[in-house]
Amino acid sequence: MLLSQRQIHLFHRHKKRIMTATQKHFAIGVDVGGTHIAACLVNKDNDEIIKDSHRETPVDAQTSAYKILSTWSELIAEVINLKGKENISNIGIAMPGPFDYKKGISQIHGVGKYESLFGVNVKACLSTTLDFNPDHIHFLNDASAFALGEYHKAYCAGYNRILALTLGTGFGSTYIHNGSPLPQMLYNVPYRDSIADDYFSTRWFVSAFNQKNAAQISGVKELSELAKSGNRNALNIFKEFGRDLGKFLVAHTVNEMAECVVIGGNISKAWELFSGELQNNLTTCKVIRAESMNTSAFIGAASYKDEE
Repeated sequence: MLLSQRQIHLFHRHKKRIMTATQKHFAIGVDVGGTHIAACLVNKDNDEIIKDSHRETPVDAQTSAYKILSTWSELIAEVINLKGKENISNIGIAMPGPFDYKKGISQIHGVGKYESLFGVNVKACLSTTLDFNPDHIHFLNDASAFALGEYHKAYCAGYNRILALTLGTGFGSTYIHNGSPLPQMLYNVPYRDSIADDYFSTRWFVSAFNQKNAAQISGVKELSELAKSGNRNALNIFKEFGRDLGKFLVAHTVNEMAECVVIGGNISKAWELFSGELQNNLTTCKVIRAESMNTSAFIGAASYKDEE
């Protein structure tokens, strides 16, 4: 029986782990969002999240760099202490961009969140506060972490080239080719009178509805509840979103020969409201919803050391 590219990839990953086995069987996966930070322990032997290890706390993305990093450090330290630093091999942190992921320096500017971190060496700061070797702290694009997690958990089995999108406070994107992340920043691609991030994120939904309605909303969850109750304006906004996103992605999926688009993030929780229009307008490849939205970013971030 012939093995698929994915089966071969997983075989070699498993073989490498056996050959390089140490006592450090755990890694920490961290997911930094626009309003929160979450982290958990991941068993490196099977890419499974350790039960009851998940920790999460809100973050004020508008506050000082010191307060942001203090909040992040405290939460990560809490997860480290569950097994002890001596049993943790690495910390993988999924971060929104723009960010120098290799050096760990924030380049976030002009996107309305974490502005105070601009130019800050986040890796050095966390290494100091956590007393953790900086060589074992890795950063990657949040969409890349999500995509790697989906890939490793076999939900995209059978596809060698996928485009993964995280739709939420921002528009995250990455390609996965044979198990390796190839970050593709679509958020700043020129689109209409601005950039893609302004049209394929929570901000667009809020603006599109509030401009036409006396009753105001603050997020996609509220809008989806209105749509499900039959509000025609809300329903049309989701359809417009799906249609526009599908048309936008056509060229990008063709250029990269993507076989599948996997979508996660908070906006994907309203999947049934926009996915039909999305697939109708993106005829170049299959569109699927992430099957493991709550765990993929952690698993992908924790495993990133193995992908370098």
